[in-house]
Amino acid sequence: MSLLIQNYIENIIKKKITENGIVLWYDPDKNYKDIVDKIDLCDVPSIKYEGSYYDLRFKSEKHFENQDRQSLLIYVDRKRDDVNFPLIELEKSGCVIEPSGSLEENTSLAVIAKSALSGRLSSEAISEICKKIEERTISIEEIEKIAENAKSIDTATLSIIFKGSEPQTIVLSFITNTTLDETIRTKRVEKELNKLIYNFLGIDLKDTKKN
Repeated sequence: MSLLIQNYIENIIKKKITENGIVLWYDPDKNYKDIVDKIDLCDVPSIKYEGSYYDLRFKSEKHFENQDRQSLLIYVDRKRDDVNFPLIELEKSGCVIEPSGSLEENTSLAVIAKSALSGRLSSEAISEICKKIEERTISIEEIEKIAENAKSIDTATLSIIFKGSEPQTIVLSFITNTTLDETIRTKRVEKELNKLIYNFLGIDLKDTKKN
């Protein structure tokens, strides 16, 4: 599978670590939660927020016991607390990357997708992807699949939902597995699914709903 998004964000983090040593990565929408452990930081340690800022600070202190400036990535899957600033010491010691950051510190998935997919997909496709990102109806996995196969957004989403790209696989799974109905609605791919079923079976789901 394509790793355009992962590689792009990985390069940003590596650059910031080289420049600042410590990088605090705030991901309030949890867009990158599934790829954090897959990012190759070349032996640079990482710490993840697990519900306690106190615990996070305690774990980070172990990396600075010798008073030497060491490289470290700290991943926090929540919005930066700009009222109490529980990680202010670490933030001042390094840099912060977050969706609301400026220029290279901006990790908004829409911003990253635009840059990572530029030249790979059409501007129309990228705009549609960004729209779905704002609607929170598309994942990084789905974006990567679109980029890899140059498929339409909805077709790529269907192949992930039904775990297969062949029409017969998708149709059979749709008929036999009603537990996916909610996912289909959430991802807003009813139109593409109806089109696929019509082309494969000659059945228009819109007509069946009327009856």
